[in-house]
Amino acid sequence: MISVHISGGLGNQLFQYAAGLALARRLNTSLRMDARKFATTDASPEDPSARPLRILDLNLPFRDLRTPTEENGLRRRWNLAKNLHIPKSWLGFHTDPDHRFSQKFLNLPDGTRLQGYFQSELYFTEIADEVRSAFQPQDPSLINTLDAKLAAFRRDHRPLVSLHIRRGDFLNITAYDAMTDSDFIEQAMTQFPDANFLVFSDDLEWCRTYFEQRARVHFSSFTRVLDDFFAMSRCDHNILAKSTFSWWAAWLNTQPNRRVIAPKIALEEKPKWGGSSPDYYPRGWTLI
Repeated sequence: MISVHISGGLGNQLFQYAAGLALARRLNTSLRMDARKFATTDASPEDPSARPLRILDLNLPFRDLRTPTEENGLRRRWNLAKNLHIPKSWLGFHTDPDHRFSQKFLNLPDGTRLQGYFQSELYFTEIADEVRSAFQPQDPSLINTLDAKLAAFRRDHRPLVSLHIRRGDFLNITAYDAMTDSDFIEQAMTQFPDANFLVFSDDLEWCRTYFEQRARVHFSSFTRVLDDFFAMSRCDHNILAKSTFSWWAAWLNTQPNRRVIAPKIALEEKPKWGGSSPDYYPRGWTLI
């Protein structure tokens, strides 16, 4: 089987699972998740960096988690390679140290244990339809409920554009320019002169102040993260933050003629994260 280490928020979990699923399908084998940071669907109180394992709320074809005993065995192998300074690939691990797609991924053998972020659709392009099917809510009635609520924002027959503004932890990240500034927000909104906008954010109070005098700007009233996520994917168009959360909402959006506006991220010869890799954004998305 293929094993994939799951970590981070929902967007990262989706990239990791999609890469593992693609490799498992290519090898005609199964997939299991190593989710030791997540004791349940709630973040572990012992690890403040751990976020809820929300991926289990989706329609996944493989849902099995590694047992604690298996996870401890994997951890011992990882530490052995680290302490002996030997390539981790010798012990069955594959990482993405360059944060960009590698052709080596296509030739990995059965039994591989994936560890990394794998932030590119190039890892799972060949099974894109299955990924879209897998990354739907387990309760299919949720989509109908969200569509009914979103209809109220499509006033005067105007298209509805999701606008994701992430602040929260991004305010404290200094390793790279994580925040999307007001210039991007304004330029992105001008791409849709006749639209209504629905703002999704982890800081709606700031957003309400910023857009206080703005007509046709509304704010998400959904109370669950997954509701926000799927509501974004059901809008007509998407404006992204520098966030894998809104990346996936846009990628899962199958609305006819949908457009995606994303913040241009400075590319690096040795990317520090997936966003600074040329493989991060799919072709066809507009970068500003």
